[in-house]
Amino acid sequence: AKWNIDYVHVREWTQKDADFWLSFRIGSSLLNEYNVKPIEYFTLVREQSDKIEKAKFRKPMAYGYFTKDGSVYKIYQPGESNFKFYNVASHLQGYDQLKYDKPYLVICSSLKDAMSLKGMGYNLEVIAPNSENTMIKPYIIDNLKSKYKKIITLFDNDEAGKKAIESYAKAYNIQGCALSICKDISDAIKEHGFEVVHKELKPLLQRTLKQ
Repeated sequence: AKWNIDYVHVREWTQKDADFWLSFRIGSSLLNEYNVKPIEYFTLVREQSDKIEKAKFRKPMAYGYFTKDGSVYKIYQPGESNFKFYNVASHLQGYDQLKYDKPYLVICSSLKDAMSLKGMGYNLEVIAPNSENTMIKPYIIDNLKSKYKKIITLFDNDEAGKKAIESYAKAYNIQGCALSICKDISDAIKEHGFEVVHKELKPLLQRTLKQ
C-alpha cells in the first residue's frame, strides 16, 4: 500500500533557513509569494492488512511547497540522499503566481531554480513543472502563448535537462537553454555568485528569446 501524507506541521523560520535560501538569492518575499514554508515534522499513513500504519518524520531542514489554498503538494528535504523530494500531488509550480505583466515566460526545471531566476530581477515570469520529465499539457501551453511575447525553457545542464529542452522544442516549438558553468541556476548562484551567473545568463536568455 502506498504511503500518503496525513499531516504537515509548519514551524517558524530560523536564521539557518534564511542562510540556506539566501545562498540561492531567494529571500522571504519570494518564499512567501510561492507558498514555501518550513516544516517541523510531517506524518504519513497507509492502510495495510486491515490496519492503519503511521510514520512520523522530523528533519532539521524540511520545507513544504503549498498551493494557494494551503494544500501541500511537495516536500523538499535538502541534504537527504533518500526522499530529497516527496511529491504529494501534481502541480504546475508558479502557475498560481503568474501576473501576466511581463513580456516573457521562462519554464524552469524546479521551483527553486524558478525562484532563483525571479530573484535576479529580469523582466520575465517563471513556472516549473513537477519535474523535467513532466511535460506541461498542450492546452496550458496554448493559453500561456497567448499571454506572453515569448516562452523559453531553462533546464538543467545534464542529460535529463537536455532531453527536456529538445522535447519542448519538438512538441511546442519552445526553444531552450542551459547554463554551462553549473548544473542549474540555483546552484550556480550559490557557487559562483550573482555577477558571474548574470554575465553568462543574461546573453544566454537574450539569444534564446531571439530564436
